[in-house]
Amino acid sequence: MTNEEKNKKICGILGIHWHELDKKLQRCKCGVKGPSANPDFYTDAGAVRLLRELEKWERGKLFFAHQMYVTEGYNIEAVDDDGYINREFITTPGLLADKLIEWKEEKG
Repeated sequence: MTNEEKNKKICGILGIHWHELDKKLQRCKCGVKGPSANPDFYTDAGAVRLLRELEKWERGKLFFAHQMYVTEGYNIEAVDDDGYINREFITTPGLLADKLIEWKEEKG
């Protein structure tokens, strides 16, 4: 799967409009022009945007809790998870995006 396909999938998960461009007009049905209107969660800036979008998403806290307690094995009693984020999600572009797709495919 290409990064563009992954970005489109993430937009679908989070309810973000994905701009489908008319090939001839290079414009989306919503009126936005150009492919740069779609987010790229596989860049440094995209990782930050994804964090913000996950904070707004109704299942975002559940996703982060799964990453902490299941994936990373933290003791649920020992960690205050409010605001916790593994630094690798910020320093490794695309890691958070891939984890979200993986989690969504696993959990539905």
